[in-house]
Amino acid sequence: MMEDKNWIVTPLEHCDPADIFHLINSNREHITPGFPVTAKACNSIVSTSIFLKKYHKLYRKQKEFRYLVYLKANNTLIGYFVIKNLSKKVKRCEFAYFIDKELQGKGYTTQIVNYMCEVAFNNLNMNKIVICTASHNIASQKVALKNNFTQEGIIKQEFRNHKGQLEDIYYFGLLKDDYTN
Repeated sequence: MMEDKNWIVTPLEHCDPADIFHLINSNREHITPGFPVTAKACNSIVSTSIFLKKYHKLYRKQKEFRYLVYLKANNTLIGYFVIKNLSKKVKRCEFAYFIDKELQGKGYTTQIVNYMCEVAFNNLNMNKIVICTASHNIASQKVALKNNFTQEGIIKQEFRNHKGQLEDIYYFGLLKDDYTN
């Protein structure tokens, strides 16, 4: 668990499916373009519980790590963070995240990404972190740049969105050496 003056990050493994369902449900329209599988799979508390069991198995195998972000003041769940696509061979992982739409633009996501870089580099021994965003997701691109990620390219028609359309993905990377310097 990590604490900042305003928020706490905790592993997903000991969560209440109802809390996650309510976070997703209240942000469904906001998150569906970037998290279509999660949004679709978590359409009730029961389906959210089933969805989470799948990720508990990945966590135990250390293939994927999911975290929840809470406001410290009132213990309200405000965000969801994933470290995925881990490659132990090349020591690379990918970040995916969202924060409650009511709290966007307040710096939480930038702070949390910065903290999770520490986790990926220092605890998971990664050498590179990537953030992949849809071309229209300017907010996430700004978060990457504020955390010293470099835009490495645009991958054409890389992501199938919730409407079934292929989208270009902006690819950002951060090396451990660049992070520590």
